[in-house]
Amino acid sequence: MPQNPQTTILPPPAVIFDVESATLFEDASRRAAMCATRGGPRRLAQLRDVVDGVFATPRQERAQDRMVWTTSTCGEGAAVRAHGVSMVGQVNVRADSASYPGILYRGAFIIETLRAFAPNLALTREQLADPVVQQRFLMREDARASKRLPNDLRFFRTTICMVREQPELAIRLVQTNPVEQSTAAVQAHLIERTRGCTGYQKQLVVDPFQLRAFVADALYRWTLAVRDVDTLIPTQRASVDRNKARSVN
Repeated sequence: MPQNPQTTILPPPAVIFDVESATLFEDASRRAAMCATRGGPRRLAQLRDVVDGVFATPRQERAQDRMVWTTSTCGEGAAVRAHGVSMVGQVNVRADSASYPGILYRGAFIIETLRAFAPNLALTREQLADPVVQQRFLMREDARASKRLPNDLRFFRTTICMVREQPELAIRLVQTNPVEQSTAAVQAHLIERTRGCTGYQKQLVVDPFQLRAFVADALYRWTLAVRDVDTLIPTQRASVDRNKARSVN
């Protein structure tokens, strides 16, 4: 598996956006992502380009840009409008760690994909330690990683390790609301239990929004490897609803 050098660190706190602005962007991106996962075949195809596309490539960037714009109406909640902030036109969707809003949107699309199409997700360390699963992961992600920008790749490798070591905590972090107080405890626990992934640094100060986005990214990739599939996103929403109905009955 990819090894993390001692210099690898988690995403630092954003220096451009304050906590209030970050919260607004997180809320807007979450709403937009919820709209995306509830769409028809065309919207789901666009979502696959965003979530399953190779990050930092023109095709994936265009797909995310298009998705942000087409879901902007339902993406801007009351809190955003009350502050007079328009997400559309201000979002740099380039999949670069320097693009803070772009990371939040990317993370939100992945998180909502997991919620919508893998609602009962459960992974174990034993599953992720399976050589067959690891080989699948490497075959898929090694090629994709070559397109990631340096910071993006460094943070992604860190969270690959964190999810591999503590998949249950990673799932809990992704499923929680980043602004809730309990989320901080889950984040702290995850970092403490995976200190080897961050070079055993004595003190880490991270941005909870970015951390959650990168953990979701790594969690999604591991899930594909465990299930031996190329995507979790169906071709049409009806198939998802039928599967849920069967599970209830």
